[in-house]
Amino acid sequence: MLTMTAQEGLRSAPSFALGDLANVLLRRVGDFTDESVDVRDVRMDPEDGSLVVGSSHYPLQPHALTQIGTKLGIPAGYLQRCEPDLRAQNVNRWLEQESGDVFLRFDRAEVRAILSTRYRPLDNHEVVNALLAVMPEDTRLRFELTVTRMEVQLVGNHGDGSLRDGLHLTNSEVGAASVSLSALIYRGICLNGLIMGTGSYTWSKRHIGATDLQVAFNDQVPHLIEASAEARGAFKGTTSVVVKDHEKAFERIAERYQLTKQQHGAILEAYQAEPGVSLYHVINAVTRAGNHPELAIEPRRQLQEVGGRMLALAGEGRRWLD
Repeated sequence: MLTMTAQEGLRSAPSFALGDLANVLLRRVGDFTDESVDVRDVRMDPEDGSLVVGSSHYPLQPHALTQIGTKLGIPAGYLQRCEPDLRAQNVNRWLEQESGDVFLRFDRAEVRAILSTRYRPLDNHEVVNALLAVMPEDTRLRFELTVTRMEVQLVGNHGDGSLRDGLHLTNSEVGAASVSLSALIYRGICLNGLIMGTGSYTWSKRHIGATDLQVAFNDQVPHLIEASAEARGAFKGTTSVVVKDHEKAFERIAERYQLTKQQHGAILEAYQAEPGVSLYHVINAVTRAGNHPELAIEPRRQLQEVGGRMLALAGEGRRWLD
């Protein structure tokens, strides 16, 4: 039976089906509940740092602790280092200045998110069900689920050689990201995913205000699959663009996109695995670094988006490093 941890995530081949993912998400729906509460009924317990709502105590997941710090203007890093009594002293002091309701999201007995009442949930199972209404149940994919994000890469049957069209889906149920769909290029040789996350190659919706997700997906999925095919052609065309000094290019990319030393090192390592003199090889190294085993999901996603940004610029006939 497929579980959320029994897969290699976005580093693996797309060996699961869209229907499988829908079933995984459905099994977790019963664990999640929501409640809007008056902030005056909320405080933090100085003994264990749990959130007290009325007379009930709920442990805070790390993301929820960060959110309450952000809401109250308390640095998250400081709160995390505080002992429970000092943490509660800070939080309760500023909670006294708040009014109105807050929207709490629970994972069984834990608080997973503390959000504004303006927040409109678009939960992972809703998003995937909307895709199922547009795409075949057996569409192949790979995915990663964390407590804060869902990242899914759906790979189609169309392509040339090892390059295939696809879609990248992102969502967060706890306010860490919008729901978004982007054109994807999947390269089977090294399991690269190149995310086209700009302009007409992507669609996103913040979790604020009403939206008809099904109507949006009915319109966007065919458009983005077509855009993926266009991007694939543009990617193949970068083989004719010569990059004379790849090391300098990678330094400029790291500076321009504010990459970490670890991301920069992962790019250099990826390039050595598949070197070449063209822009194709440069972009491929950036996206291949998005599979690095020592990088967390968000920096890996960023590298795949940087590759997409470079390709989009090159495809528009502009300088590929703006």
